Amino acid sequence: MHVHIPFFPKKQRRCIVVASVTILMWTHFIITSVLEDKGGESHDSFESITNKQNPYTRTALAQNPYLGWQPNLTSSPLGSSFSWRQCFKADPKSDGTDQPAGCRENPNELGDAPTVEKDWIPDVTMVRTMAMYGKDRDGNPFPPPLSNELCENIGVAGGKNGDTNKQCLSQAMIHRTGPLTSETVSITPSNHYEATASVEKGTIDVSAPKIMCLVYTMANAHANRIRGMRETWAGGCNGFLAFSTESDPRLPTISLEHEGPESYDNMWQKVRSIWRFVGNNYLNEFDW
Repeated sequence: MHVHIPFFPKKQRRCIVVASVTILMWTHFIITSVLEDKGGESHDSFESITNKQNPYTRTALAQNPYLGWQPNLTSSPLGSSFSWRQCFKADPKSDGTDQPAGCRENPNELGDAPTVEKDWIPDVTMVRTMAMYGKDRDGNPFPPPLSNELCENIGVAGGKNGDTNKQCLSQAMIHRTGPLTSETVSITPSNHYEATASVEKGTIDVSAPKIMCLVYTMANAHANRIRGMRETWAGGCNGFLAFSTESDPRLPTISLEHEGPESYDNMWQKVRSIWRFVGNNYLNEFDW
């Protein structure tokens, strides 16, 4: 992924955390929307996709039966008149069962999570593998295409004003310059912290660091928030894993034991267990 990150003035740094995450999401929105206008091709040309080695081999599927899986897309009965803004009308605390068809948030579309062994170690590279190939194991596009409407200003309640995500991206001066599946990064050495005057001016392309993205969540968010991450920006991470109250190897999510109760006030104990698990199983596989 090519991302140009200049020096951030102090008053603009408050948006950096939000912008760093949402740039991945908006990258996917922009790319897929443009591709839909070209006939729904994947991130690369048709020739490059078909020439990529199929990752869904017998050996790979024997190691991870859920590699290449994605839930079936349920179309809205409204057809072309369906608007993603309708998805903001449901109760934010609902589990998604009252969401209109087409919003990709109904837990019935996800179904029950398969059981896993107690000592199960998730394949955190699964989503990245699917994104790099551009298709699921049934030949459907992955990540699934999104509407051009998602490139419009969308407020927190679905309106056309008050798009705080775009505002943060603008203030932080973070600009997309390449697809999520890029394996290089454009950097500006002279903008790095404590850079001297002798540092080379302009931007250069370097190999992208391997990044593992970690989130913590609850089981009732699997069908909406975690699915949304999986189908948008998660493929830009070399590894992706959600720590939850229920394990689901399809996403993937994992439930870890930790000291104290399962409550927000005890979140620090959950975070301790997360870093312990990551350190024991993935420490040498990623840079960040």
